[in-house]
Amino acid sequence: MPACENEGCDKEGSSLCTGCRISYFCGADCQRSAWKAHKKDCKKAKERRLLLTDEEEGQLTPAFAEALAAMHARFDEDGDGVLSKDEIQQLAAACNGAPFDEEEIDQIWEFHEVKAGCSPSRKTTSDTMISTKTEEDKEDDKGGVVAVAPGAEEGVEGLTCNGFQDLFQNQAASRPEDVWGDLVCLGYELGSLEFSEELFAANRKDRQQ
Repeated sequence: MPACENEGCDKEGSSLCTGCRISYFCGADCQRSAWKAHKKDCKKAKERRLLLTDEEEGQLTPAFAEALAAMHARFDEDGDGVLSKDEIQQLAAACNGAPFDEEEIDQIWEFHEVKAGCSPSRKTTSDTMISTKTEEDKEDDKGGVVAVAPGAEEGVEGLTCNGFQDLFQNQAASRPEDVWGDLVCLGYELGSLEFSEELFAANRKDRQQ
């Protein structure tokens, strides 16, 4: 358990600040005592958190859902509408400098939406698009429909856009600053959901050195 972040307190931090969801305190008295020093950082962290998820239910904000859909497409190198395990490992390396271990990959595949991709050459045009989603899926749609032509051959199994968004939502609701750390590595400035190719290239170069 982390230590209480009120200066001079040596107790364990059993209570997470509900504003920033980063700092821990041993109780309300220490949190009030530390508020003057903590207030500025707490406010900024809360603003960053609310760019990712809403306050009440922890659902993705439309802007973050859109950014994740674009990120999913960016790492979908073969254009089949899903992220294969190899493509997910490239994402992990871009974030962490190292791939996921086998257990982490298995957990992603077990708990998030995975489907077989389709050949880009067999995708339909927007005029004849057929969604692979069920009506229930559409009611809670966050984007990322994979459109396939009738009779199109299925490809390699991979993480769908919905599954990818769900993966990040779980982390954003509980550990938003960890998500921002990933986003910075992936070409986003801290506190902004605007992608920068230049920043992504610079961060990738730094990790390779």
